[in-house]
Amino acid sequence: MLDWIAGNAQVLELGVALVTLFVWAGYLHIFLMSFLRQRTPVVLITTGASHDEQARCLITNMSFEPIYLLDVIADVRAGDERYSALVTERDELSFGDVTRPVERTNLGPLQGGAFLDIGSIAEVLHRVERRSGLKDALARAEELTLTAAFASGRASRIVAACRAYRVNRTADGSLSFVADRLMARQLRHGLGRWRVMQRLKTQLSEDLGRGVRPARLDIS
Repeated sequence: MLDWIAGNAQVLELGVALVTLFVWAGYLHIFLMSFLRQRTPVVLITTGASHDEQARCLITNMSFEPIYLLDVIADVRAGDERYSALVTERDELSFGDVTRPVERTNLGPLQGGAFLDIGSIAEVLHRVERRSGLKDALARAEELTLTAAFASGRASRIVAACRAYRVNRTADGSLSFVADRLMARQLRHGLGRWRVMQRLKTQLSEDLGRGVRPARLDIS
């Protein structure tokens, strides 16, 4: 046995080196996947505190790194009609209602593990009414979709997440909002992210056309 080992020492050394290489390659792959997973933005869109129109709309950053919220888009389906508006600004609040002007907007950075209350469902629907021409949103809405667009510190491209809520009405007129999925859908690539970018660029162009100095980040 010893003679065989001595006679095949070079082959054995090569085999041990290859096994060691594969082991280290496996460790490197696991480390890289863990690193990328930590740096991949993940956003939750949830409601809490109630199940009716007073439920608070919460955006939570489940990423390791901070993100910057660019805009929140609300899409409302009312029968065969669809309405859409940016609902980032909390213009239902006057400057006299807040201690700091920045409290009238949801724009800004969100640290890892932190959440942001963008308002109640009723407040979000009222913002859609003011900005899209929709009338009696609470009475007519059948579905509400929230899309949060944000930028991460490591990339110039935006990513987004969306979640839809179906509106249920009982015989006594009370409302409840039921999510269509357990988790928000992450729009990091492909057609979904491209559509969000186009909508934000359109809004930026409209702001410039009205002579408004945009507060949102310019995106390419």
